[in-house]
Amino acid sequence: MILLQLNCWSGKLGTQLQRLEQETSPDIVCLQEAYLISSRPGSVFTPPSEVFDPDKYPHAVFGKFSSQRYMRELADFGNMIIAKEGFVETHVEYTTGESIEDIDAAKGDSYNIRNFIHACIEVEGKNLHVLNHHGYHSPEGKDGSDEGTRQLQIIADYMATLVGPIVFAGDLNLHPDSPSLEPIRKRLRNLPKEFGIESTRTELAKRQEVIDYIFVSDDVVVNDFYASDRIASDHKALILEFDL
Repeated sequence: MILLQLNCWSGKLGTQLQRLEQETSPDIVCLQEAYLISSRPGSVFTPPSEVFDPDKYPHAVFGKFSSQRYMRELADFGNMIIAKEGFVETHVEYTTGESIEDIDAAKGDSYNIRNFIHACIEVEGKNLHVLNHHGYHSPEGKDGSDEGTRQLQIIADYMATLVGPIVFAGDLNLHPDSPSLEPIRKRLRNLPKEFGIESTRTELAKRQEVIDYIFVSDDVVVNDFYASDRIASDHKALILEFDL
């Protein structure tokens, strides 16, 4: 199976996203900074449904941070898991704040609303647990903070209740050696660190650094893992090819 992880930058590079999907043909997709627009009026935002055809990817779960007015519509903004195979169950849990309807962007209301999504997918007779998270944006920087650690501990504690293989993906806004990652590192393999990924940012970003991750439990067989050179965002897409 193939899993694609990407902070999709609100779908600003829709054509490049489509090419990325065509090149990788993932079975499971974890997105951060995704917009859902009820009827797209031809905007700068490309909703995931225009990249990942619902006929090909009929299953999706969305964890909304906020809604905001855009061209007389409400556009929902948040995290998303999309898959070809059906979900056994799904769960969305907020690690800080709660979803806000029709936000006032000038107030910065939604800046650090955070949640994680869990989708349980039956694969080869096993329950695969896929979790997706956009990490807390710490004023202290990418080395982490007590608040970032607290939120990842919530996710680690939730993982401890799951039975079966786990894949945890996301833009975590943390460097690989950040102490805030310790709750996750204790449980799962850090693939960007293990595979020597030097940066998960594209040339469109201000800095070259690793802040995007796929972590896996020991019962996930990693056949290949890499950061794609296809520019589809200011973040690189991470591609995991695996078996259970």
